[in-house]
Amino acid sequence: MRRRGPPCEEVRLAREAAEPGPGGAAGYTIYHVVAVLAEASRGPIGRPSIEKALGLGEASARTIIRRLRGLGLLRPAGRSGHEATELGRRVAQLLRLVRVETVPRPSPGLPLNRPVAVAYTTLVPPPKDLTGVYMARDYLVFESCRTSIIGGVRGGRFHFPGLPGELEGAAASTVASVLGPPDELDEGLVVIVPGDCADKAFSAIVKMVADTCG
Repeated sequence: MRRRGPPCEEVRLAREAAEPGPGGAAGYTIYHVVAVLAEASRGPIGRPSIEKALGLGEASARTIIRRLRGLGLLRPAGRSGHEATELGRRVAQLLRLVRVETVPRPSPGLPLNRPVAVAYTTLVPPPKDLTGVYMARDYLVFESCRTSIIGGVRGGRFHFPGLPGELEGAAASTVASVLGPPDELDEGLVVIVPGDCADKAFSAIVKMVADTCG
């Protein structure tokens, strides 16, 4: 994955599609928005398939379709449902730019419940110190993801500022098990969270990127 500038239009649209409405929370996350668009990029999808694939309720599925159509990301595809527009397909590429991988058996000594999820992106620089860690953690906590290990790839190595040696080794081993050796990865942010927080970690990272766009 090569370093590139932030996809500002794409992250703005993904974030807008998941913003709370007049009645409160949308009932889905930014991850769900992008996942729907990824499915709709492969072929027409309908509300029932969205509910089944993403575990959303009927009201949430209807809302996400309505919002994505309103933003020009989905269009009707006859009786088959909806398909992604060209802009929608671009937003769907966020799944490639913000990778989230599940690790059923993390390295022993990692202080998180099993399984865990590893999120990696080159769109956010790795934290140099604890200040950078706390900044990223604030985004995760806002998404109700309160337990995390935050670091990144820098200089061909995994770094997790503030972690003692043994824990840093366990974190690095866990990340390498799904991303590969760090010397084959570009510089970027790495986040480890409990497995049930994967979609929230994705959403937090997209918001980080959106805020860098101003």
